[in-house]
Parts: sequence; C-alpha cells; structure tokens
Amino acid sequence: MTLLPGTSVFPSSLSFGMIRGGYLNLIVVDALQVSSTGDLANWNIPGKQVHGIGSAMDLAISGSKIVVAMEHTANGKSKLVGSCNLPISGQGIVNKVVTEKAVFELQDGHLVLTEIANESSLEDVKANTNFEFKVVANPARF
Repeated sequence: MTLLPGTSVFPSSLSFGMIRGGYLNLIVVDALQVSSTGDLANWNIPGKQVHGIGSAMDLAISGSKIVVAMEHTANGKSKLVGSCNLPISGQGIVNKVVTEKAVFELQDGHLVLTEIANESSLEDVKANTNFEFKVVANPARF
C-alpha cells in the first residue's frame, strides 16, 4: 500500500468513536445476509454460523448511509434473501449492496437492481438472488 498526501490512518477504536459520534455519513460494511427490504445481518458468534454483535449495532443505529460490499453467494446459497434468517443488526438500514455480480439500491423500501457486472448477466443475478426484484431501465455495466 502507498499512502498518498492527505491519507489518514487510525485504529479501529477511533473509527467506532467517529461512528458513535455521528461524524461519518457513509459506512461500508460486510454482511452475512441482506434482505429484499434492506435488513442487515452482519454479526455472528465464534464457532457458530453467526459472528458476535461487536460493533454491528453501532453501525446499525449510526444514521449513516450504509453500503454493503459482499460476495453474492456463500457455499452456493444467496446472501441476498427475501427475509434474513440470521440475527438482524438493523431493519431497512442498507442503502446499497455491491457484489461481484450486481449493484442493488434501496428504492421505496425494496432493493432494485441498478448495475450488472460485465462478467455476469441478468439471468445469472436472478438465479443467485433469493427474491424477486425490479430492474431499472438499462442497468449500467461495471
């Protein structure tokens, strides 16, 4: 990694202080699942299928825009689901989901497909997403 002028590096404890203090307006997180209505499941318990709560709840109630960057599937199962069956960190808080296959944005309370990866197709995205979704006219490619 090369640090360019203006770069800032700090410990995670400071980053969560910034989140708790309301100093960030955009947060990028990973997720175990995201529902069709923007619910976020992103914590688990060691040795179990779910992580410990940790800072997940701080992120959920921060009021910041939340972008989820994650793999579309895990072990052949979609991580984009109609409704989460893992513990939910926050309901309806995800604004955008970015996967290697597609980009979804929360519009009118539901995730809408806005972009498709060049290496993917609409059929592939539909086959690997566990809910029906709307598609914007002429989704962008990335």
